[in-house]
Order: sequence, then C-alpha cells, then structure tokens
Amino acid sequence: MQRRFKAVVHDPDETGWTIHEYIHLNPVRVKRFGASRSDREGPSAEQMVEMVKELTEFRWSSYRSYAGYISEKPPVDWERNTVAIEKLWRKPWKEVSRLHGDPGRELAMLIAQSYGGMSLREIGEAVGGLQYPAVSDAVRRTSARLETDGALGKKFKRLRKILKL
Repeated sequence: MQRRFKAVVHDPDETGWTIHEYIHLNPVRVKRFGASRSDREGPSAEQMVEMVKELTEFRWSSYRSYAGYISEKPPVDWERNTVAIEKLWRKPWKEVSRLHGDPGRELAMLIAQSYGGMSLREIGEAVGGLQYPAVSDAVRRTSARLETDGALGKKFKRLRKILKL
C-alpha cells in the first residue's frame, strides 16, 4: 500500500516562480545537456538548441502548447459526439445508448470525459440517467480495453478522426 501524496502549501509571491521553473524546465535539466539548477551562468547556445529540441519532442511537457506548436482544440460537445457515434455505428444514438456494455456508448462516455470536458455526473445525465460511479467504471473499463482490443482501437481511432481530434 502506498502512502498518501504529500502536498505543501507555499506562498506564490515567494516561491511561485521557483516552482514554476522547476516543473517546466525539469525535463531538460539532465547531465547530457550539462545544465543544472545550480548553474548560474545558464546553458550555452548549443545546449539551448538541444534543450528546445528535447522539450519539443518531450510528450509530457507543456512547452509545445506555450510555444504555439500545438493549438488548443475546443471541447467536443455532446451533440457532436453522439452524431459521430451514429455515423460510425450506423444506428441512431437512442438505440446505441440503450445497449449496455456496447462499445459505442462506452466510447461516447470516454470522448466526453477526455475531449469534452464533461464531468462524470454530466455524462451520466447525457447518456440517460447513469450514476457517476457507473460512468467512471465504464470509462475505466473502456480505456483498459483499448489497450488490448485491436478492433475497438481502430473504431476509437476512426471516431477521433471523424471528430478531428
């Protein structure tokens, strides 16, 4: 069993920039660049080029968004989500939504949470009165199933293509 995550309250005026700098620059503070937090002169021009390249390619960095390499897409609204499901399943949403355990309904919930910015409660209401724990379980199961089910993965990829995600 793991221990609880420890959070420390800090004063943003005193430590905010230090924490911000640590979080956003940590991916490039590695020995191969010859840079560290204690280096007061800063990196050389060659090191900077390598660091920017690394940040641009680093999946978990916000750098690409801050630097304008990727644009924020507007959230997918529920209507657009269900229209895409209808198109892919070739059935009306009312029919798909009544099929408990159907991948169409499950993928709609996953898209709504991941790309629609909807809460579990909002998704449950949109689907037709599901309680949020049921939505949470469905999203978790579907996410896990996407890792192993190639056919479902292909449908999910096509759904994201239809929605331009």
